[in-house]
Amino acid sequence: MKSSFAIDARALCYSASLRGAGGSSAGGSSGSVDIVRGVSVQLRAGEQVALTGVSGAGKTSLLMLFAGLERADRGSLRVFGTDIMRLSEAQRTAFRRDNFGVVFQGFYLLDNLTALENAALALDFAGAKDARTRARDALAEVGLAHRQEHYPWQLSGGEQQRVALARACALRPKILLADEPTGNLDKGTGEKVADTMFSLASRIDACLLLVTHNPALAERCSRRLEMSDGRIVADRKQTNHAYKKSAHKKGAHKKQRADRPRP
Repeated sequence: MKSSFAIDARALCYSASLRGAGGSSAGGSSGSVDIVRGVSVQLRAGEQVALTGVSGAGKTSLLMLFAGLERADRGSLRVFGTDIMRLSEAQRTAFRRDNFGVVFQGFYLLDNLTALENAALALDFAGAKDARTRARDALAEVGLAHRQEHYPWQLSGGEQQRVALARACALRPKILLADEPTGNLDKGTGEKVADTMFSLASRIDACLLLVTHNPALAERCSRRLEMSDGRIVADRKQTNHAYKKSAHKKGAHKKQRADRPRP
């Protein structure tokens, strides 16, 4: 039976080796440091969740575990009912492509590709026959239809992040993971990128998990998780979240999900 949860993590643990270059450890003795400590959390489809906490709390590592970019040491992790900890690396890569979009603080665009070509990368890897058409549509959704032939070095920081957002959402992911997506932007530009991100996530009915240090950005989510020392120490609903008034109607979400093109 299909799970009602987009992400269902139970007692998730993850540690990293202290060994540095050349095989020597940071403190002169081998060992590991616990980064994620027994995290249990469930996220629902279409939910918009902020993940907050001080630097080093384990937020980015938890995102990487959810996306299958890192493998947990213990615990269980199901994404829409699929136990991704049992998947091979190749299977995780395919599963991530079909279900996740990821946006980082750094834009990670390829300098030798145009905005259109960067936005089409995930579609190309998925073998989509209409990759360029769908990439153009994705750029139009983030307000960059007029910049599709420009290279990253010809774009502002905000425009580069919007290209990265278009790339992440071109395949209409069920889950959008955003790791400090406005961290490299000034306040005004960051707000515009955030507007685009929330609007697009709502439009495609994606579960949005947003890592941020920005309280104002976190308040725009319907739920807020707080991490400390590798654990989730607070989980609260935000019934008066700022984005609630401008969210799309639920019925429109369902129609959008049904109309999603597939590769």
